[in-house]
Amino acid sequence: MSLDDFRGCGFGLGPALSFADLIKRINTVDTNKIPYSKYFEIFSFEFWSLEHYIIWVIDKHEFTDKDQALHIFYESLQRIVNDENASIRNKESARILLKNKMSDPAKVAHIWASNSQISEVRKAIKVVEAHMELDNITNQRVEKLNAQKLISEEAIFASRETRETRETNFTSRETNPPPKETNLPSKEKRSNIHHEVNESSNSIKKIKTTGSNIVDIDQIQILNVERYVKDQISNAERFARDQISDAERSAREHILDLENLSKDQILEVECLGTSSVFKTIAVDGIKKEPILPHGRANLLSVRRNAGMLFVDKSEYIEKLEKLDSKFRVMLLRPRRFGKSFFLDMLCLYYDIQTAAFFDQLFGPLYIGKHPTRSHNTHLVLRFDLSTIAEDSQEGMRLVFNDVINTTLRDFIMKYTVELGYPNSHNLIVKKATTSLLSVFNLVQSRGFDLFVGIDEYDTPGNTTAFRMDVNKERNIGKIEQFFNVALFSMLKKGCQDVIDKLYVTGISPGFSASLDIILEDISSNSDFHGICGFTDDEVKTISLCYFNNNEQIMNDVLDQINRLYKGYRFLNTDEDMIAPLYNSQLIFHYLIEKKGQEFVALHSESVFLNFSRVLKTIIEQSPVSINDVIDLLIHGSVPTSVISNFNYSDVFKIEGEEPSIKQKQLTWSILYYFGMLTRRVSGELVIPNEIIRTEIITRVSDHISTKKDIGSQIFPACVSLMQGNANYFVDLIKGFFMTRSMSSVCTMNESALQTAIEILLPSALRIPEVCLVIDDGTNQKGQYCFVDVFIPEGVNIENPLSTVALKLKYITLMGLLSGTKKQWITTPEPKIMEWLDKEIEKENLEQLLNRDYMYWSIEKRGYVINKVGDFLNYGQLELDRYNHAIANGKVRDCLDAGVLDSRIGTKRFPSQLRTYLIMTLGSRRVMVWPSEPVAIDWKYYINN
Repeated sequence: MSLDDFRGCGFGLGPALSFADLIKRINTVDTNKIPYSKYFEIFSFEFWSLEHYIIWVIDKHEFTDKDQALHIFYESLQRIVNDENASIRNKESARILLKNKMSDPAKVAHIWASNSQISEVRKAIKVVEAHMELDNITNQRVEKLNAQKLISEEAIFASRETRETRETNFTSRETNPPPKETNLPSKEKRSNIHHEVNESSNSIKKIKTTGSNIVDIDQIQILNVERYVKDQISNAERFARDQISDAERSAREHILDLENLSKDQILEVECLGTSSVFKTIAVDGIKKEPILPHGRANLLSVRRNAGMLFVDKSEYIEKLEKLDSKFRVMLLRPRRFGKSFFLDMLCLYYDIQTAAFFDQLFGPLYIGKHPTRSHNTHLVLRFDLSTIAEDSQEGMRLVFNDVINTTLRDFIMKYTVELGYPNSHNLIVKKATTSLLSVFNLVQSRGFDLFVGIDEYDTPGNTTAFRMDVNKERNIGKIEQFFNVALFSMLKKGCQDVIDKLYVTGISPGFSASLDIILEDISSNSDFHGICGFTDDEVKTISLCYFNNNEQIMNDVLDQINRLYKGYRFLNTDEDMIAPLYNSQLIFHYLIEKKGQEFVALHSESVFLNFSRVLKTIIEQSPVSINDVIDLLIHGSVPTSVISNFNYSDVFKIEGEEPSIKQKQLTWSILYYFGMLTRRVSGELVIPNEIIRTEIITRVSDHISTKKDIGSQIFPACVSLMQGNANYFVDLIKGFFMTRSMSSVCTMNESALQTAIEILLPSALRIPEVCLVIDDGTNQKGQYCFVDVFIPEGVNIENPLSTVALKLKYITLMGLLSGTKKQWITTPEPKIMEWLDKEIEKENLEQLLNRDYMYWSIEKRGYVINKVGDFLNYGQLELDRYNHAIANGKVRDCLDAGVLDSRIGTKRFPSQLRTYLIMTLGSRRVMVWPSEPVAIDWKYYINN
């Protein structure tokens, strides 16, 4: 093959060849006779060929004379940039390749040959190909306009000929016009053109072929037709120019967007403590105060703000690809656990457009040091279904179409170059399912594949399932059917053709039956347990950095975090080696609140978790009764396992039917998936932490207060207690425990009384676990102490009441029986426990106080025995400490004794404080010891 033959491969000097044909032709060249450098000289006259050829050389991994070839390659690019006659498109494309030019051509060759940078060259080729496609479109439009001109001229000629013929002989009009125009298209060619032209051409054709209309046209009408035709041609030309200009402008803006994206500063990071916690570093090197990414679900945003703390979870990308290089998985976690943040990282990792700044973004992270082959190789299509939460089915359909179509429009705009400058109006239609299929087909036709991410896939199902609706079961079925047809079936088809990887997040599996065929659920896979959420070490490292390594407050912070937030395990095994996890956003919220004040309110975080709707539905409409939930609160756990495959329609009972054991198990499973229960090592489900316990108590209390038989007694009993009479309140507690079964009473723990009072008193009347600062008599900081239940009087001056503080102690039947036997009894007989419960009810105060009581001591790490009277003495000492601290009012820090709790407000006004020690033994004996009322200068109230 000669060099002259070889030159014919270019578009400029010969017929246009496809890339495949070009490669075939290149492969026939004798590489021993023609050096690589000569190839580049040959191809430098056509920029696209040069790019295609460098890819061919790289893929072949042939490096003979490669350094010289690359030098010539860059020189050719520079000539294109400097050439005044070169097109703007070619100049822009050449700049893209020159921008990342490295000083060492051999190093460039090595990097390209390792396939780590080939995507950049391929991207530039796609840009050039798209510009070529624009040129083709331009040529086609010019040809079409020429055809329109010919047709219009023919129409004008026909009009004139008709006028002349009418003047000479009206009835002898010739069939064909005289050949005054020699370059008119043939009749056959005109017929073909007529099918391709726009409406203006069709109108002209109609004028031309309708003789009866032409016959009646006079001179003025003929001039009007001529003017009309000229206007139509002018408009068509203007429209074509505008369309081409818009497409070129869009391409130019897209190229600039990519360049600006890579120019935006991605900050360096430093590793803190563990290998997974990082902090971003300011460009100027000035140390910034640590910032928590609270509410952020975007890795780029985190990396562009100095001082940001974040946890690197990128090692799980490698694990996903080890699971399957074309993974299709689903991850279920409670809200605010970091699912969206990880999905955002996946999108950045696989996006073909982020290759230019891959090293800056991912270089310091685990996956940057252990990259997989598929990074930056996909077009990324991400759907967020969290906004599809309409109550009505028709409204949900409308929002669904809007959300999907909006996402697809953004996708087309983002990848307009890669997709060949498509017209979104031709792809996006009212029905989102059709739009999605069109986009899938377009991506496939362009030779790309997709990474598809779906965030909060189950929001539509959750909205329907936890709505108070008498037709719940039927409506759930309709929503499931709609999404199966409108979205999930399209995903199944896409996985066969164009979707390479699919990552779906959600809360529960109650809506996933249609996806089980294509998705693998990794939610309970131990390899992915830590994919979202924080471990103990990560929380400690973040907290230390956030508080600038202030050890003085760290112990208190970590103790509070452990009590309030710890406890999540997402495994279906009894593995004890897996550390429990913290909800990441709740940790951020707590630390931010803590930095602004000494003590953080207990349950202000519930807004983020949105439990109220779920709990209300569970309590009122699910197979789990209110008594089941109360038993859960009292005992802290429920002996059941998690069901991982179910439909919401299987859960909610039909009115009049007795719920099955499986339906109850399904309901407990829902609470597990929503984060209100978690797995214990032993396998049973437990309430994970104090935040969740408080939330469940609040919902149960609200439910009970609406019941006439109990709700009508609560407020009068509370008012009597604030006036100094505890009898009604004692009767209320007795009534609560008497409704519990003996099996429940036998297994109650020492928190049972606290739980009972929190359930009985609505949250609007009381605050649990109020923090006090107690003066220990030294000059150092005071000690923290917690009031079990605090009932503020409010600010009503006309009807003065007393503020009340309760110290609670529950003496279990198990502890009393074990104290009598002098050894711990693990499985007592129910009859013996029932007998003991009745005996305690009969005994006088002296007999009760002399009883031995066995309990587990945390300090001594073993069982100890004390008299019941010892707890009475200790409780009365606690009341004295309560009185002293509460009488001092609110304080801002732990340097002074007083109330240190943001949930409580004060107003200076003379008032009274009443404190009570309430002790319950078993289910039948409740005793109260009031202290003397104390005059104080403050009225306490609950802050909104």
